[in-house]
Parts: sequence; structure tokens; C-alpha cells
Amino acid sequence: MTSKTGKRRRPEVDIPDREPPESATAERGLERPKCDVTLQLPLGPELPEGTVVPRHVETRLDRDQGDALRRLFEGLHQRGVRLASGQHVDRYAQVIRYLLDQVVGQVNA
Repeated sequence: MTSKTGKRRRPEVDIPDREPPESATAERGLERPKCDVTLQLPLGPELPEGTVVPRHVETRLDRDQGDALRRLFEGLHQRGVRLASGQHVDRYAQVIRYLLDQVVGQVNA
């Protein structure tokens, strides 16, 4: 859409007023049965001193993995879970850190 001066204008959109949701989680349709999951994960042998280890991971998730990540995030966030460092789990990357903290805690126990 352009004005008389030839500049582009944004179209006007009528957005109806809404009542604030009781819960942002409910608005996103995430009210599902809550459950806890127990995993058994295979680990390789202890690494020798000086082994180079990954410090950054970049990946793409499929739909089911994204759903699982979002549900883990919601569950951890709602419970106020903190990482071993004391930070609240408030980003998706911190969900992965939380899972790895749990592995470290089990291995070092």
C-alpha cells in the first residue's frame, strides 16, 4: 500500500481487545497431563586427561524433538528449576544444559 507521496504505508489492522489470559501456558495450548520421565542413557568410558571436548552444539530439531524440548522447557520453567550454576532454566539451550547437568550428577554420585 502506498500513500499519495509514494511512500509505503503499513495497512491498518483492527485488533479486537482481549481479556488477559489466566495463564500464558494455557493460551499456548500447552495444558497437557504432566508427567516425569526417567531415562537410561549409554555413556562411553571416562575420557583421558587432556581430551578435547565439545563446548558448542548447533542443531536443527524435527517436530517431535521440538515438541519434547518445549515440554521440557515448560516443565522445568514452571517448577523454577535451576542449573548447577544457579541460573534459572529460562531458555531452550538451558534445557540441554540441565539434562547434561543431570548426567554429570549421576556419574559423579
